[in-house]
Amino acid sequence: MSKRMLKWLMVFTILLTAGAAIATVSRAEEPANVTIKDLWARPSIGNSQVGAGYFTVENKGEADVLLAVEADVSKKAEFHTMSMNGLVMKMRRIDNAPVPANGTLTFAPGGNHIMFVGLNKPLVEGESFPVTFVFEKAGRIAATMKVETRKAAATPAAPAMPSMSGMGNQ
Repeated sequence: MSKRMLKWLMVFTILLTAGAAIATVSRAEEPANVTIKDLWARPSIGNSQVGAGYFTVENKGEADVLLAVEADVSKKAEFHTMSMNGLVMKMRRIDNAPVPANGTLTFAPGGNHIMFVGLNKPLVEGESFPVTFVFEKAGRIAATMKVETRKAAATPAAPAMPSMSGMGNQ
């Protein structure tokens, strides 16, 4: 290979590398299209090994998918949904949650929520803990979840359970 060809190859490589570095910096400086707000978890009761968390995702960009949530407060953090079938409450695990383009996704009492399974310690009113949300496109977003009791007006209560007196006493 001639010196001239080698020189042009070196210049091309340097420019290509510099262009990639500039593109990476520009992307990192773009404002996030996805924000997470109103994060809160209910205080745990007694020695309960599970807890529930709630939040709202605001998306100002294209559709995305919330794939997972990570939290050191428990052994596992899963997405669950709750529904009523007559007087029977059903809860099931969901794998992910679609986030609409230019829209919101809300996890709230009586519907979708984070289930913290295998709590490492009780969730205590007034404390907070870190969580990381993992999105298909937006990537990892760190946030802080506060443990608090919400007023009934702010969070609709689940339907009351019928009386269980006399059950199992036959």
